[in-house]
Amino acid sequence: MYSKKDRIEEIKKNGYVLSFETVFNLAFKNFKKIVLYAGLMFFVFAVIMAVFISTILIYKFGINQLNEILKPENLNPDHLTGNSKTAFTIGSIFFSVLLSPFMAGFIKMAYCAERDEEFHVSTIFEYYKSPYLKELVIATLLISIVNTGLPLLLNQPEYQIVLNLFSYVIIFVTFLTIPLIIFSDLKALDAIKTSIILFFKQPLVLFGLILFGYVLSVMGFLVFYIGIFFTLPFLYSMYYAVYSKIIGFEMEEKNGAKLD
Repeated sequence: MYSKKDRIEEIKKNGYVLSFETVFNLAFKNFKKIVLYAGLMFFVFAVIMAVFISTILIYKFGINQLNEILKPENLNPDHLTGNSKTAFTIGSIFFSVLLSPFMAGFIKMAYCAERDEEFHVSTIFEYYKSPYLKELVIATLLISIVNTGLPLLLNQPEYQIVLNLFSYVIIFVTFLTIPLIIFSDLKALDAIKTSIILFFKQPLVLFGLILFGYVLSVMGFLVFYIGIFFTLPFLYSMYYAVYSKIIGFEMEEKNGAKLD
């Protein structure tokens, strides 16, 4: 039987055709359906996390020391040294791993939107209790160590531009990792490797699409900063649209199957 993994192997071998306009239109169409709900979820989750983290930091350092820590110049990773740099690196990696199932939920929301299926709060959090949780955690941990950990810990000023460029490259070439795990049932390492291979089959188109997705997402900062919560979902809608147009869901449609 022809499976999703067979489809992926075929694409790895023969490549694929991808239209910037087609992917963008699908991403924007789904974004319009999820923007309000997803934006509110992002906002509520961010507030809860901010309160939680602030409470821990106040308990540990006290309000006066916390105000000093939170000064903009003290939050710049380039200014950190020693234990502070290590703590920042570990914290960044930890939160990336913690949030990966949450982000997978937004990609699943875009999946539901294309099919006009209902989505709820449970859709956002379903991957915290799904069989994909282990692979999401492993994949995000590996990517975060390479993307965040190595450049920050090396921190060689003369190579900073190269290290920053390396981090951006990792972000772009691995962006399909989560969709490949939750939609194609790939293991973490296979998903990472497949994402890299698929990216370099159409690097210019994919670079343009994801760059546009990031630019549009961060434009939310221009709307009193809070707008970021309502523009960021576009990026995950773009992730879904790219996966949909490269791999597709023909097998599920033929079999009448749905993702759990």
